[in-house]
Amino acid sequence: EPWFGNTLFIITADHTLYNSRDNFYSSFHSPLLIYTPSGIINQGKNTAIASHADILPTILDILQIPAVHSSMGISVLSPKSQRYCFEKYGNDYCIIDNQYVLLNDLEHQPKLYNYRADPSLKDNLAEKYPDIVSDMNIKLLSYIEATTNAIAKDKIYAEER
Repeated sequence: EPWFGNTLFIITADHTLYNSRDNFYSSFHSPLLIYTPSGIINQGKNTAIASHADILPTILDILQIPAVHSSMGISVLSPKSQRYCFEKYGNDYCIIDNQYVLLNDLEHQPKLYNYRADPSLKDNLAEKYPDIVSDMNIKLLSYIEATTNAIAKDKIYAEER
């Protein structure tokens, strides 16, 4: 088709099949493929943590559109070295980086796991790494507060009135 060469293709999944989820990592691991026949991005593989919230900022980044948007994500092409994902896992709120996941149900002490080495989340590392727990927990609680306030005050996106 004539439009093919000028098209940015985003191919991803929403969730894996429930019967294929056998640990924490497989519960959230979804592929994201970005394809441009025109070659406006370099071919490569990025294994940094990312989420669906990062797709919109990535598209804007690729297309070099300096737009204000309501996504809480960051472009996967951003040189920012520390990336985080926020998820809900059972009763826990989660913050995930490239090595650890911190789980907090907001009633008990947060738990910390190296989900890559321990995908079944059996070895709680919270006592071993209190500084990591503190840093990630502050980021998680800040995210929860920011998103809750944005939703409650209709600040995610409001049509002009």
